[in-house]
Order: sequence, then C-alpha cells, then structure tokens
Amino acid sequence: MKNNKLNPVSICLLTLVLVIITPVGHSAESNHILVVHAYSHEYPWTESQDEGFSETIHQEYGDNVTINTEHLDTKRIHYNQQFAERTAEFIRYKYEAFNPGAIYVTDDNGLLFGLDYLSKDFPDARLFFSGVNNY
Repeated sequence: MKNNKLNPVSICLLTLVLVIITPVGHSAESNHILVVHAYSHEYPWTESQDEGFSETIHQEYGDNVTINTEHLDTKRIHYNQQFAERTAEFIRYKYEAFNPGAIYVTDDNGLLFGLDYLSKDFPDARLFFSGVNNY
C-alpha cells in the first residue's frame, strides 16, 4: 500500500480516528489505540485491514500515536464465551497500564468481543470496527 492516494475506506477510517483520538484533555493516553483483529495476522484480509489502518494513522500522526495489536485468531479457534473470557482476562492483564483513547476491532467476532469485553474494560475508549461478515 505505497500508494499516496487514500481510498474511500482509508478516508472513512481516518475521519473516525481523527474524531476518536483528537485529545479532549491532552492526555497522552488519548493517542493510544488498541487494535483487536478477529483473525490471525497471517490471514490476508486481516493483514490488509491492519496495514491500511496503520499506514493511514501514521501518515496523519507520525509517531505521535501508539498502536498495539492483538489477534483473536477465530479462523482457527472457535469463538465462544470461554475463549472470549480467557482472552479478555489476558488483555486486561497485558494492557493494565495502557489506557487507549480508541479501540479498533475487525469482523464480527472482533465486534462482539469489543462490545462484550473491551468496552467494559476500557470504558473511556471509543470503539469502532470494520468488516461485517455473515449478517
């Protein structure tokens, strides 16, 4: 994605992120973004979503934004309540000191996980997503 032109998806995501991470109180944490993909990083669709999102953010903000990324890997592991709870516990522990201003999730399982867990664990972060599937 070395093209300097932004496609419509990138423009939409950038607009959302501009609203999401524009500092309200100039907190450094408002420039932290947690990304949770439903699928593995090796899945081509996930890779393209992640690459487009990250490149767009970094083109606009440079190194002023910290993006941390996790993968649910639900093409390999069935998404169910037990899996979601264990994953949420891990993310809670891992990101205990990380207070994101925004959470970006992909696909249905990412959205479910974001709504059921991430929005509760990080209540001040704005949640947004891309990639609805099977509905």
